[in-house]
Amino acid sequence: MRLIFIGDVVGKAGREALKTYLPGVRQEFSPDFVVVNAENASHGHGLIRKHYKDIIESGADCLTMGNHTWDKKDILSFIDLPETMIVRPANYPSGTPGKGGRIIVNSDGQRLLVMNALGRIYMSAVESPFGSINRILNEYRHGRDYDAAFIDFHAELTSEKQAFGRYFDGKVAAVVGTHTHVPTSDYRILRHGTAYQTDAGMTGCYDGVLGFDDRVPIKRIVNVSKDGHFKPLESEGAVSGVIVDVDRETGNAKSIQPLRRGAHLPNN
Repeated sequence: MRLIFIGDVVGKAGREALKTYLPGVRQEFSPDFVVVNAENASHGHGLIRKHYKDIIESGADCLTMGNHTWDKKDILSFIDLPETMIVRPANYPSGTPGKGGRIIVNSDGQRLLVMNALGRIYMSAVESPFGSINRILNEYRHGRDYDAAFIDFHAELTSEKQAFGRYFDGKVAAVVGTHTHVPTSDYRILRHGTAYQTDAGMTGCYDGVLGFDDRVPIKRIVNVSKDGHFKPLESEGAVSGVIVDVDRETGNAKSIQPLRRGAHLPNN
């Protein structure tokens, strides 16, 4: 089984990059599943229905989210529809709209359990990501219910992401981090068979600060203020993510490699 995971789509540049490059990536690598983080897809914060449909039409099978899940209230109108393939962070309180884990099935009958969780450090506080993901894993069984399991861990600190990856090593096929928008080079197979990368990077324009016009971030950092509004860049963007091959019999990863297409990043 082959999974492609693509990091945070940021604004129009990210959506256009996905539309430009994902069809060719699907043709080149023949993935069984494509999962895309879309929490920044609509104007840099949140997700609206139109942009959800655009990303699905670009070739995504399922969308994960993060700390900006609820920034666009429009998501409440469609996140609980049966046909909506969105996985929001699992460690929100009970009764929160949406699902923190779902099994998606492709045309060949292969089954992927997709999960999403928020880190606790420097994030709006939520339940433990460890306990929330464990509850999902206790609900389903590899082989009986799914062939591979994947976690998008949306967190701020590299140390928290590494601890999370090590904790779930051997329990899932892959743990890939999102949120910081900078692709890390530590993609590897951990000792018990889980593919890991601290951050998949973003899908958007890299000619700024985290996909945004650099003037406001620079002003805020230099002046230690919160003046101005972050505006996503709309010039040519890039796609950043990973390709993970999984042994369906064991549910462990066999390989992980970076995926990068577009401007300002080395393509591989």
